[in-house]
Amino acid sequence: MKHRYWAGGLLAALMVPLTAAEVWQEAENYEKSNWTTKQVFCRPDGRGASNNVLLKLYSGKEPEKGGYFAEYTVQIPEDGTYEVWAAISTGTAKWASPFVIEFDGKKTLDGSRARWLSPAFGGPPPNTVLGWVNPGSVELKKGKQKITFRVTQKRPAGNSYISFFDGFYLTTRKGIRPPGHYRISRLQPVWGEQLRKAGGYQNLAFEAERSLLLENIDTVAPQEQINDANAEMALKKLMARPLPKTRGNSGIHRFGIHGMEKPFVLAGLKKKETERAFELLARAGADTLRTAELCWHRLGTKGPDQFNYREIDYQIRLAEKYGMNFMFTIGYPPGGYNKGGHHLSTFRPQHEAVFRDYLRTILPKYDKYAQYWEYCNEVDAPQVWWRGATPEEYVRDCRILREELDRLGIKTPVMGISATYSRSPMHDRKGEGQAWTRRAVAAGIDRYVDGYTLHYTWSLKQKGFPEFFRGLSPDGASRRLSNSEESAYTHPSDVIKLFARDLYLYGFESVYYFIARDWIEAGNILHSGLFDIDWRPKLRLLSYAASADAMKTRQLAGMAEPQKDVEAYLLPDPVDPESRAVVLWKNGGQEEHGSRFKKLPVTVDPVKVRFPAGSVVSAVDWKLDAIPFQEDAPEFEIGSIPVIIYCRRLPDWKRLTPAEWLKAHKAAAISNSRANLPGQY
Repeated sequence: MKHRYWAGGLLAALMVPLTAAEVWQEAENYEKSNWTTKQVFCRPDGRGASNNVLLKLYSGKEPEKGGYFAEYTVQIPEDGTYEVWAAISTGTAKWASPFVIEFDGKKTLDGSRARWLSPAFGGPPPNTVLGWVNPGSVELKKGKQKITFRVTQKRPAGNSYISFFDGFYLTTRKGIRPPGHYRISRLQPVWGEQLRKAGGYQNLAFEAERSLLLENIDTVAPQEQINDANAEMALKKLMARPLPKTRGNSGIHRFGIHGMEKPFVLAGLKKKETERAFELLARAGADTLRTAELCWHRLGTKGPDQFNYREIDYQIRLAEKYGMNFMFTIGYPPGGYNKGGHHLSTFRPQHEAVFRDYLRTILPKYDKYAQYWEYCNEVDAPQVWWRGATPEEYVRDCRILREELDRLGIKTPVMGISATYSRSPMHDRKGEGQAWTRRAVAAGIDRYVDGYTLHYTWSLKQKGFPEFFRGLSPDGASRRLSNSEESAYTHPSDVIKLFARDLYLYGFESVYYFIARDWIEAGNILHSGLFDIDWRPKLRLLSYAASADAMKTRQLAGMAEPQKDVEAYLLPDPVDPESRAVVLWKNGGQEEHGSRFKKLPVTVDPVKVRFPAGSVVSAVDWKLDAIPFQEDAPEFEIGSIPVIIYCRRLPDWKRLTPAEWLKAHKAAAISNSRANLPGQY
């Protein structure tokens, strides 16, 4: 039936009289616009956006006079009365903002009452946010015509401006029956032709994302400095480094990566580039990966007897080759078993036996590759990641997980909550964040997990976040903390700062950097990747390697402040007493955390820091380049960019404990946070 509908709708849409005039305009190809972003909306069935991209408005900010606008100039082929069709969020929906269409600033069509005249299409459900509307007709003369789509009102259901806009169609033909997909005109791209040219859906979706990211990356994130020369330089430096000698669970595993999984790593897609990325990560010092590929819904929509392990086995094969183990994020049954009807929730009680069967299947099969088992993601943001479920149900699930691990004799640590909203009390009034976490503690979660994972903590503004978790059960699970998503969207060298603070200042036993490769999530360019969209190494990966060199095996002897605002970490190596490192920088700029922050650091005035004569062996900057110094009088200029000094002996500076240092220092700037959207899951 679906195929007949598609064929019938397409035939009806394209039966254009020979005398009819028509114009098609892609929304994203505007002349001027203040809408917030462009977004890829691509679907395997072809019911995504035309040309796979749409224009998106999603903002709580008040626009300037005239509202939010997207302006176009089109060529009208002949004089006539043109029906106006638009693929856009319906003006009658409470979740979307109404719109108007202006023609040369003279004629206006009101779209506020224009309801969808077609089935919905767009992104995968529930993101079917497009439909065809026909707000009216307009007399147009042959020649150039300025057309403006304008949003001046907030959506009825909330205090924000929201609209999704794919394009508009002008035609002199009548009696159009719009299809439940994007193609209403022969002027639009043909889905089958796009697939053939791209070599399949995966390639097509990737190229759409790639094109959009490359169009905007230099404007959004100039500090990334993405170019051929930097990619080649980074590759050369990394390939000169040795591969790790350890394999699997042997050795130390504290430098992690999130993102060597779907949608970045797919079996059969860019095989050569993907494997090289694994190799470069290993050479940079990465030793553990976080993946959600063992979540139930990713393995299949049915029970364990029908699971598909292709993707997870592909990831494991490459990780094992290069000496990496995993934090496996698990849970999240598919919709047929899920309490919330969506895969980001718990199971319905009648399906407990199947849930146990899921655990009994994956735990013994993959435990030998596991550093941690992490149950679900950011559940203290329940409207996103624990939909329709309670803290008590989360604790019940963790109890079941513990029972199955004990039955199997598995001792691998279980990490819980994967917290994000618990960084402050601001979400407590909704029963989220710290209020949610306290309910989980009251329900006994401490009995079933070995520790907690937190997200985006390195900024000094976040010091209360790990402190909150440390105080939950000082003699229990709170003693073990790991950061399973951490990033810095400022200067690439801040990768060094986040590892230093998370490992030593806050005492996390491992840190998983977010994210492996640049990508676009829900229209937001996430530019903190260690690789660019083409899997070429970025400067960030050099900063990651510098961090691993200094911190993978070294412990904290103490902190110091050798000059005002200088933050220094004194790091002896328990394996090699003659190998000491000092990681230091000067504070005073802005600090950001999270997955969507784009602020650049504020320049600070550097200061000189001296080391004892003859004590310094070498010094490197964040790009692994040697810093020159005089052996008899080593002195270094310290600014906002971190420097790493390797010493025979540590300088005799006044030492501070992390608690003493935190008590004496405050954050330079304030930033808020929000839960990640479920794009990667």
